[in-house]
Amino acid sequence: MKSTARRQKTVAASSSSSEEDVSLGADHGEESTPTCDAASSSAVSQRRSGVPSQRGQFTRKYQAQWKDDLSMFTNIEAARTITLAFKSSMEIPLFQWSQVSKHPEWKPNIDAWFKRFQNKFEWDRADNNVVRRVWENHAATRLRDFWYDTQKKSKRHARDNGLEGWNEVAVWQEFKPPFISGEIWTAYIEHVTSERFSRCSHSGADNRNWQIHGSVTTHTGGSVPFSAHAKRMAASLGREPSPMELFLETHVRSQDRQKGVQQFVDNRAQHFVETYNSRLRERYGDNPSTHPDFDPDLWMEAGSSGGPDKNRVYGLSNTTADNLRSTRSVSTVGSSPSVSNTQSEEFIALKQQYQQLSTNYDELRQIVMEMRSKMGDDTCAASFWPYGPGNNQPPPPPPPPPPAPPLF
Repeated sequence: MKSTARRQKTVAASSSSSEEDVSLGADHGEESTPTCDAASSSAVSQRRSGVPSQRGQFTRKYQAQWKDDLSMFTNIEAARTITLAFKSSMEIPLFQWSQVSKHPEWKPNIDAWFKRFQNKFEWDRADNNVVRRVWENHAATRLRDFWYDTQKKSKRHARDNGLEGWNEVAVWQEFKPPFISGEIWTAYIEHVTSERFSRCSHSGADNRNWQIHGSVTTHTGGSVPFSAHAKRMAASLGREPSPMELFLETHVRSQDRQKGVQQFVDNRAQHFVETYNSRLRERYGDNPSTHPDFDPDLWMEAGSSGGPDKNRVYGLSNTTADNLRSTRSVSTVGSSPSVSNTQSEEFIALKQQYQQLSTNYDELRQIVMEMRSKMGDDTCAASFWPYGPGNNQPPPPPPPPPPAPPLF
């Protein structure tokens, strides 16, 4: 009976999943799905209140998106699942993910949250370690947002009750959320009133309010990861968007784009695009058709800045920026991938080695042919020399060049 119910659940999940929802992990085709009639699938969906199962939505189609940038899942439902796990069973005083390494006794709680995630999604089990690492990176961000939203709701309740100083801890701490136990709430209040938290909070506020080119940096992406925006753009365009296309999508207001006006959200975005385009013209000429879709060197030059984000590259994810910074990619023409200086040197060395081997091959072949001519014997042609007129086998191909670093 349990086996039949599970088969029905699997088919219902498969039939309700759409291409737009899939994000990570394993291919559906790796295992055969038991058959089930439409009525059974409909009944399962109705019992689940019309909410489609997220199991089976991690497919290989978007594997590159999360394996290149090991920080976030592109599936928004994954973030909701992590937050709901915190909300349903916050039984440990965990307020920052860095505390996990200091409290090994909390491991069962962390494992239980991941198990909840595992029960809702599927992926190739060979990728368990990778998915767990991405999950922990994502959980760290969701944990911070979870406590921020919890504090925000308590402040709102204090304000709605007409209390003065509702923004002060001494006032809003009286409005404990029902899903947080009294013990955990007391520990949280001690955490936010500590000297270290106050110092970090003021430092974070200063960084967020840091003005570059006369305005605070912002974007129109909201809480949705840029990788999710890129996925939606790829579905709309029928191809992967270029870094500049994604940048304009998330830094120009939608109402302005609809009017055909390129009004940026802040001065920094406008200055960056103008600087990048100006350097493209200097390097490749005034004709835009001769410009590459992406020049990583020029992007890093235009996007690097001082201030709190001095180690980041504006408009690129941290992983992509680190890859480009470590390899210092050279420019490319058109939409061909860029190759790092190190990889270019390796390719040149391999090419020279192949040319030398090819020369040796020609010399040795000439010696063999001369020996055969002197001996007047043609019987050894095919067996002794595998390549050339006596055989149909082509010479071995040259070694392939090393792969270019990923851009997304």
